[in-house]
Amino acid sequence: MINNRPLISWIAVPGATSYIVQVKSHYVNWVKQVNGTSLSYPPEQEKLHYGSAFKIVVIANKGDSPISADTLVVHLLPEREVTQINQTVQQVASLGLPPDEVLLDLDTIYMSQGLLNKAIETLQGQIEKGSQDPALYRILGDRYVDAWLPQEAVNAYKKALELATVQGKKDEQVIAQARLRLLNPQSQLPTRMNAAQ
Repeated sequence: MINNRPLISWIAVPGATSYIVQVKSHYVNWVKQVNGTSLSYPPEQEKLHYGSAFKIVVIANKGDSPISADTLVVHLLPEREVTQINQTVQQVASLGLPPDEVLLDLDTIYMSQGLLNKAIETLQGQIEKGSQDPALYRILGDRYVDAWLPQEAVNAYKKALELATVQGKKDEQVIAQARLRLLNPQSQLPTRMNAAQ
């Protein structure tokens, strides 16, 4: 990670009515209960230290009883590396490229540093702004696969396929179809799509 006050989010647990989030490291240890599936890093808590690892535990509760828990260990890059990444991002942004092209470059920068969450967050942000570029949806699908989120990946690939078909981008159609088949080999894609191969 590169953010020392990150947004913490997770997938909803069926039946859960609330969640307990714990963030713990050598320097930080706090717990907070929330009703939704995300938590902005509390401003009253000490920020995470660059170059350190920390543990995030999310416990799903049904009423007052825990029903499941998950733990993730995350590493915050050293400040020097974060500064270099941010400078590279600013250089790319200053080139005056179309926004979708900038996002593809940012994805490359973030993934070269293993910043999967930042790559997903950045791609999602551009899509929320209304991007209709099938490549962005396809790459977002790839990132969801990397994050072990297969249903989100399928949804992204389906949107990429839909946009590529409407826009006549046959290369993107073929790639999106192939990714969908890898995730669900039993699925039957429409005949018109199959003809694109």
